Amino acid sequence: MLEQALERGHEVTAFVRTPSKLREYAAPVKVVKGDVYAEDSLFEAMAGQDAVMAVFGGRVKQTGPVRTTGVRNILTAMEQHGTSRLIVLSAFGVGDTRDRGPYSRLIWKLIPAELEDLEGQEEAVRNSRVDWVLVRPTILTNGRLTKQYQVGEDLTVGLFPRISRADVAHFMLDQLESDEWLHRTPGVTV
Repeated sequence: MLEQALERGHEVTAFVRTPSKLREYAAPVKVVKGDVYAEDSLFEAMAGQDAVMAVFGGRVKQTGPVRTTGVRNILTAMEQHGTSRLIVLSAFGVGDTRDRGPYSRLIWKLIPAELEDLEGQEEAVRNSRVDWVLVRPTILTNGRLTKQYQVGEDLTVGLFPRISRADVAHFMLDQLESDEWLHRTPGVTV
């Protein structure tokens, strides 16, 4: 996502736990070390930002409900700084896609705690006053950027639907410049 954002001419602040993972971007990217559980570090990172793209990692069993807690803290920091646009990575199988086919039912059997955390994240975002888009990709791969993917709120997917992280990043970055999916939850898959 960072490469694509820089290629599009965006000024990027990366809020991360481990800045050393971003060494290759040192010059053009402002890196703020922090933790979404620590509101003070979020407030520092939020200063001067026009938009936020929230992409969380970590397993619930290791970190607790990082997505729900993290997005709530992000929303508080956004409100304090007057930042109005929030693009959030969620997952196909959450919310109204929970019972949409065998894929959704399977992932609820495999990773229920993560999906419950994502549902909490989505609820916090929906109840906020910011301009948001909740992006729901299917299985993420490390494939290349193709710019050829399906987007919709009524997608039907097979048992093992996939999309590259690069294509998801492409779609999420598009949401910084478009209101087409504002206050909506598009699914994204190939």
